[in-house]
Amino acid sequence: MEQSPPLSPQGPAPLSPGKRKAFFETSDESEGDMYIEKWIYLTDNFLSTTAKFPLPLPHKSRVASERYQNMIRPDGALGRAIRDTLARHGISTYGAQFIIQWKPDYPQGPANNDKTLTLSITVEGENTGHWSPAKRALKALVENEIDENFDVCIFNPERAFQPSLFPIVPSDPYITTYESCREQLIRFISSRLNTSWTMVSLYRMGNNLATSQYAVVIMVRPFTFHDWQQLRRDIFEVIIRPYEPPGQHIGVFFLPGSSVIGCQPQVEGEGGHEQVGWDDLPGCSFKGNLHPLPIIGSSIGVVGETGGGSLGGFVSWTHGDNTQQGFITNSHVVEPTHSTNEQSKTYFYEYGVAPFLAADEACRATVQYPSLNDSRKTRCHLAQEIRVRREYVEKLLKDKEERDMLGKKTFPAHEYTLNVAQERLQQDLKEAQIGISFPREIGRTWWASGRAVTEANRIMDVALVEIIDPELQIHSRDNNYIPKYDDSCFEASKPRDYWRSLKTQTKDGILPGERLIGTGDLIKGQWYFKVGRTTGVTTGICHGTEAYVQLEEEGHWTRYDEGGQKVSYEKLTYTQEQVILNAKSDDNPADTQQGDFMKVGDSGSLLIDVKGAVVGLLFGQIRGYVGPSKHYSSNAGLVCTMKDTKDFLRLRLGSDVRLRFPHLDIGDEMADMHL
Repeated sequence: MEQSPPLSPQGPAPLSPGKRKAFFETSDESEGDMYIEKWIYLTDNFLSTTAKFPLPLPHKSRVASERYQNMIRPDGALGRAIRDTLARHGISTYGAQFIIQWKPDYPQGPANNDKTLTLSITVEGENTGHWSPAKRALKALVENEIDENFDVCIFNPERAFQPSLFPIVPSDPYITTYESCREQLIRFISSRLNTSWTMVSLYRMGNNLATSQYAVVIMVRPFTFHDWQQLRRDIFEVIIRPYEPPGQHIGVFFLPGSSVIGCQPQVEGEGGHEQVGWDDLPGCSFKGNLHPLPIIGSSIGVVGETGGGSLGGFVSWTHGDNTQQGFITNSHVVEPTHSTNEQSKTYFYEYGVAPFLAADEACRATVQYPSLNDSRKTRCHLAQEIRVRREYVEKLLKDKEERDMLGKKTFPAHEYTLNVAQERLQQDLKEAQIGISFPREIGRTWWASGRAVTEANRIMDVALVEIIDPELQIHSRDNNYIPKYDDSCFEASKPRDYWRSLKTQTKDGILPGERLIGTGDLIKGQWYFKVGRTTGVTTGICHGTEAYVQLEEEGHWTRYDEGGQKVSYEKLTYTQEQVILNAKSDDNPADTQQGDFMKVGDSGSLLIDVKGAVVGLLFGQIRGYVGPSKHYSSNAGLVCTMKDTKDFLRLRLGSDVRLRFPHLDIGDEMADMHL
């Protein structure tokens, strides 16, 4: 039986007797029912480990203590024994190191995800060998020297399975092939996996863009149990192969992943923050990037909760004879608190919040800036940093005083160091004064969609929040500008990638410090960016075809139509969503990998095109738990378009609404969205 083209990286497979797999063959090991994690491991030609339940790469790691490194020094007895053992099994070029490794944020299951001491053997290039017997021999050799549990891992970091998902342009002929069979495909997958799958779409997939291939990617919940190899063959033979024209080859692959629709997690407890490091607290610290009033992408939360999401952008709207100022975010960001009575919460899920209805008052949330988690973490970070800086300044002043008493010369470098330390201390003290007032109440829900789904089978997750802070009412009229974030502000933020791309795309693109121009249409295959609470400014491309996204289990993510009627699971088990994918590149396809477009806490961010028009609102993410080497997971964005938002507002409110993204030229018609 002909099989789907493989997706392993190019190169010869190790000659391990336990893992003899050619690119167009499958070993007996990967046949039969098994956890998805085990199947990924068994189909990876470039990874072999003694771990009983290996989780997908990449793992987070740190170098183990010097004691362990000294044990395996190349000139030591054990180091030489390791070299001889590997040579006997055909591995001549390698690197050996003891590390502590684990898989951050992987869901709980049968696997042990504790931090594990590991003897890591890295091989490169065409280096093959008998990896399975080599790892067992190393385990037996080293455990005579170590009296604690450890694993041995042999892998090729360049070729081990660490895939990225890349967007495809809508005009690509592979899109046509996929869309001709996708409805049949999704029915087939649902019949086999029921609610265990989370996302299905066609992507280019590979360790980098240069080696990527077209593949139907099916994400399933971690620790799903199935006969993956047989299902892969069935999907290819029954669904895909009959539609493939000559010359096209579409692969099939399964990855552990989830569809995430939610805010930063809620964390209980009030005290004790002074006794722990700020980095151990939940939330984000905005030290060095703290504003007295919120801007685009700022952290917001609901009074009575600790988590939250992102402020999208500032808007004004007219409904009837009334005009309000406020901001736009997700409905789930402003959901009623956990302490709200169940009847009111159910009402919110079904109908959301409408203006001027007394029945909706119990569902209206008071919104604060920043969220409580972020306020606590920022204040704690500032307090600890101020303490350290004060001690440093005092030491520098004491040193200067001693030098003056001894008549020693103070060099310019010493003066410069003291001046910089004092300036930074003053900056931190100034930010600490701002943080004293946090969190501050800034708004109250005016309209929200609730947990809705549109007639076109897309999630609708939008809210308008009326500003109640008088100072912010003035501030918001001229504040829809793109923040001038430095790359170092956020771990996943690489705004320079986007601003550089403008040079080749348009001469009049929006730049940091400039303002939004209004609204526009989401176009597949085009570049966009967002500004969010967690990852700052990130860029991405709208994927050329929609993704099927599986809703969570019944009772948690039940959805409602435009009229507030429950959409039964006999009618709907999934939605079709627009996906935004990020890629990090140095203009070399061999170095291009998927990056994070958004993470939890970025919900509510605006999606903006190259000219500064708002085209959508991000409400969730597709999270893959196996991803590129520099990320422990990969995160794509899910978006509600402004067109869908407009249509839904009209259906819910039943009258004309005029929505505006204010900017310098208030009379500019481009800033209006007439509903």
